[in-house]
Amino acid sequence: AASDHSSTGWPSAGSDRPGPRGESGRAWLVILVATGIVLAIAVTIARGAYRDGPLEPDAPTPQGSKAAVEVLTDLGTQVGVDRHTEDAAQSLREDHTVLVTAPSSLSAPQLNELAGALWEGEGRLVLVQPDFVTLSYLTPLISPSGSLRSPGTVEAGQGCGDLAFEARALAVPGEEGLRGASTLYSTRGEAQGCFGAPEGDLVAADGKVLVLGSADLLTNEGVREADNSALVLNALGQSGELSWYVPSATDPMATAGPDLLTYLPDWAGPVALWILLVTAIALIAWGRRFGPVVVE
Repeated sequence: AASDHSSTGWPSAGSDRPGPRGESGRAWLVILVATGIVLAIAVTIARGAYRDGPLEPDAPTPQGSKAAVEVLTDLGTQVGVDRHTEDAAQSLREDHTVLVTAPSSLSAPQLNELAGALWEGEGRLVLVQPDFVTLSYLTPLISPSGSLRSPGTVEAGQGCGDLAFEARALAVPGEEGLRGASTLYSTRGEAQGCFGAPEGDLVAADGKVLVLGSADLLTNEGVREADNSALVLNALGQSGELSWYVPSATDPMATAGPDLLTYLPDWAGPVALWILLVTAIALIAWGRRFGPVVVE
């Protein structure tokens, strides 16, 4: 009877246990997943806890501005970080200098709030590469007039005076800049320009509004070029109190904020790819049939 039962081909009571190959596959799967987790944690720790993005004040990456912020702090300037328009407006009312890193991303209510605060207080507003719409809310005497598409240096003219901020020449990277080509501006009336090129000026000012035509002047990579550091440190450190305003998508006043992906650190992409790779390997490992096919 025993021989008849075995001849039918039915599996014995212990045949549903994983064989050596199944156990080996699961072991490798556990090792791969564990390795991926450990690597992700290690990369996070190695890079440090900071927001990485264009002109982020604590980012040590080429597009960040940690170098400028640290030097300003060492020179005695109190640097605070604002991410909501109401906070930046309050800083203006308290007579601080407010640097707006991405003014062209602000909505109409945000620009109106800043314009009102600028009128009410004695603070100064520094705009990094603003567009025509942004400037129309804050100063009608400055408008975009051209761009610098080739890398090079722009010298301060004889009539710049204090607007040169003790810098003799500024270096710009051309079309390879953080926001593409640097922007040039034309001025009218009492507004004044400096660091001139055929199509306009790289720096312009109208009363309490200062316009910088290149975001690269403030980056860790660009601030060390030519006299960029002199301009940045003297322009931002005049009042002794600086608000570094980075517009945020979580701002209640923002109707259309920056893309949330821009706030992800540089290591997020490689870690995401590694996780996808580990997941694919896990699916393949679990989907394999281990051992011989059971004959019914």
